[in-house]
Amino acid sequence: MCDATVLLSAWPCHSSGMRWCVWSSDAVREWPANMMDLTLTPFTVAGTINSGAFQKAKAIAQKCDAAASATILELLPVEYHKLLGSLAQEYGGPAYMHEAGVAVYSEQAGWIGDDAQLIKWLGRNKVGGIANATNSNGKAVNWDFMAQKAYQELLSGSERSFAYLEVAVESEGSLGKLVFELYPSLAPATCANFLSLCGAESGGYVNSSVHRIKPGAWLQAGDNVTGNGDAGASAAGSFVPDESFHVKHNEYGVLGMANQGEAHTAMSQFYVTFAATPYFDKKYVAFGKLVDGLKLLKYLEIMDCANERPRANLFIASAGKVLPVEGTGSALYETEDEAAAKVQAMHKARLHRKELQEKKAAAAKVQAAKRGQAARKQAKEEKEAAVKVQAISRGRKARSKK
Repeated sequence: MCDATVLLSAWPCHSSGMRWCVWSSDAVREWPANMMDLTLTPFTVAGTINSGAFQKAKAIAQKCDAAASATILELLPVEYHKLLGSLAQEYGGPAYMHEAGVAVYSEQAGWIGDDAQLIKWLGRNKVGGIANATNSNGKAVNWDFMAQKAYQELLSGSERSFAYLEVAVESEGSLGKLVFELYPSLAPATCANFLSLCGAESGGYVNSSVHRIKPGAWLQAGDNVTGNGDAGASAAGSFVPDESFHVKHNEYGVLGMANQGEAHTAMSQFYVTFAATPYFDKKYVAFGKLVDGLKLLKYLEIMDCANERPRANLFIASAGKVLPVEGTGSALYETEDEAAAKVQAMHKARLHRKELQEKKAAAAKVQAAKRGQAARKQAKEEKEAAVKVQAISRGRKARSKK
């Protein structure tokens, strides 16, 4: 059974006749053996589960008269971002510029677009039943509410394990949260140690620093003793064994435990990769991956640093296992765009300050050059005046001798 919510492709099944199956963690769905039985060419509705636009498009695809032709891919934010990259290569321009939380496409009909373009496409093909999805008892549906609720239910479900780290800067406040899926079935002791440190009231990750950022490689944090990256303490106080090297460092956002340069010496420090780092395989234990907060992580990668240490006081403001949220689906945390916008604003402000400093330094150089030029001109004029005075004096002496 695959951990992913849905496999991103279809394939021919080896059964009687040619049938097309779509694998999902929820169900296996088969297309009719005779494709002519479909009322519309097969199409796919893919999106991130916490997008209102995706929830709307999903409902339309499932309730319209062409529901048998629809395949639904419900993904976590980072997985959807990866899919958009593949779709951009396949469909080009429109897909490359696509920013919505839902993408609709068809192998036969080509690129379709977002939820609004799906409605238009279904209308052009004279597909009915769209109103059944867009209205509930005659009242408009709050798709964003539905999306947030579905996202919370997924993250807090018992079948999978998710944890979050809220990142903050002392002068700016919270920047947002990074959400990771953990793999306790592959590294139970490592995951248990990480979750214990996330939830600890004292001596855990809260208020510890993000002490190292190596662009193109990894981010490192979790020193809950000194905060400088030269110490750390596990939840139990002892080393955490290297129990599994099953998870590979083959992509952006892999979560793993740092050690002291030797096997079986992990304590509390962890890293998050900014790229594939295969040289980490069989040296460090990876036990999770980023599923939300990609934009935030990318902006953290370009934060201003000195010798790989952030200049700003970057720290973990809160951390924990994602648990069920009581109430009516209020936001679990700020949206990824809002969190990333804060870091982007900080980055722009830093660039602006740097630009002002460079302009000020350039102006100072120009002023210094002008002062030097004026001083040289004055010295030249004084020298020329002295030469004239000497010439006049010599002339007077010569005339007096006559």
